[in-house]
Amino acid sequence: MRLTTDQNEFQDLLKRFFSERITSEYLRERMSKSLRDDAALEQAVRELGVWDTFSGEQPACGVVELALLAEECGRALVPDALVERVIAESLLESLLKPQERAAWARLLPAGTKSLIAFNGCCELSVAASSAPAAEQGASSVTLSGTVQWAVGCSEATAFVGFSNVAGSRRVVLATLGPATSNQQAKTALLPSLDLTTPLTKVTFTNTPCTVLTPETTEAIEVALEIVKASEASGICQRVISMTTEYVKTREQFGVPVGSFQAIQQKLAQAYAESEALSSLCRFAAWSFSASPEQRRLTSRAAILKAADVGPSVCETAIQCHGGIGFTWEYDLHLYLRRAKVIQAGFGITEERAEQVIGAVS
Repeated sequence: MRLTTDQNEFQDLLKRFFSERITSEYLRERMSKSLRDDAALEQAVRELGVWDTFSGEQPACGVVELALLAEECGRALVPDALVERVIAESLLESLLKPQERAAWARLLPAGTKSLIAFNGCCELSVAASSAPAAEQGASSVTLSGTVQWAVGCSEATAFVGFSNVAGSRRVVLATLGPATSNQQAKTALLPSLDLTTPLTKVTFTNTPCTVLTPETTEAIEVALEIVKASEASGICQRVISMTTEYVKTREQFGVPVGSFQAIQQKLAQAYAESEALSSLCRFAAWSFSASPEQRRLTSRAAILKAADVGPSVCETAIQCHGGIGFTWEYDLHLYLRRAKVIQAGFGITEERAEQVIGAVS
């Protein structure tokens, strides 16, 4: 897929912005001070227009641009789950059906900060509400169960995730507001392998929620798979670039280590895998709107490829760096951690493999 001039300019803008703001020193400061969210970074991103371009029933930017944003977030290792929040707080509105939009506006009003959970990280169920109609408001179902981990804003007041509804997976929307006597949503910060993106455990008890249609659920799941695959693609591109520059200057036996055939073969294989993933992500992003009949297959293929390739490319990069690749001061382990979290959320399972086969047949 060829990007348009506007899309290329959009990506270049993001690349310059993140390269200036997200430095190695900045990431280590975030980790050392355990900052949950950086209000200054969020404000700068908002002033850049990122949230606004994906907002509204007919946003100026769609999933292709969102995939480009995710790619640059992966390349720069942007913290705070920026891509997931843009989906939940901006793009979601354009994916909803008219009858769902009123519930969205009620549960996720303007300015809401959100948590979003991947499919497979939730053990939730929906039941008919036992509260009187006057107390139910516009919601007649409640959510109960546990979200093992979700990502997003540490000050989140809204939740977007997946639940079991009548034997099928459906996206649900719920508020994380004050608890009542029998309705509550408890959140607890969790330690995370990815030190730049805190995780949150959420426990729901009879929490009013809105269940989205199967069609909307599929659109949200596909969009999430595409952007997380694109984020992994950005990670791969960055670590290969770092490694290529390193082996040009690091010498062993009086010559650059990049002249060794073993290093060349490892990097060539990693580069080929990275390029294949990038192409697959671009095609999946294009198919979201241009070829909806293919998007289920392309998004699932992209995320499964990303879950496999992301960690392996990072591991290859660390090996090619030798001893320094394993040190705390070097950034490679941070990329590996992010890739591993993506793998944990979207790695191959029997169910996902069957879904790919089903989409092909």
